[in-house]
Amino acid sequence: MAFEPLETDEKLEGHYPRERDMDTHMLFGCGAFVTASLICYALLVWPFFAIRDVYLWKNLYIAGGLAVIPSGIIAMVVTRRSGIAGACGAVGGCICGGVFLYIRMSQLFLSARLQQSPTPEFPEVLCFVVPLGLIVLFLIGAVLFLPKSEHVFDDASS
Repeated sequence: MAFEPLETDEKLEGHYPRERDMDTHMLFGCGAFVTASLICYALLVWPFFAIRDVYLWKNLYIAGGLAVIPSGIIAMVVTRRSGIAGACGAVGGCICGGVFLYIRMSQLFLSARLQQSPTPEFPEVLCFVVPLGLIVLFLIGAVLFLPKSEHVFDDASS
């Protein structure tokens, strides 16, 4: 007579862990990607809405610190916990945040040229350098905090 749940007459010794099927694995990866990208993007942009006078060095530093530090911590945790999907999501959110930052900083110079606001204290080249530096920083962080089991560029011979 077969045992009901297994439909076999073989007795199993102990509990065997369930393996993830492909659907569960894909759903976990997609969820981690979307969650990481939205959280990182939201944490990167909120200070630039909260702090108005970002044309001043001091306010730019404060907004940058309030943006990068929490977002970076979340990115590191998500990358470590969910692997490559979380890392790509964090970098994707960072790229969106970098585009936002470029547009926001360029807007400061445009309004200064139209004489609607004071000229920013920082040079205009920072409109390119800061967002690119942010993206590079998040890429390096993603590589450093990626679990060893998911490294893509390991030596193929080993």
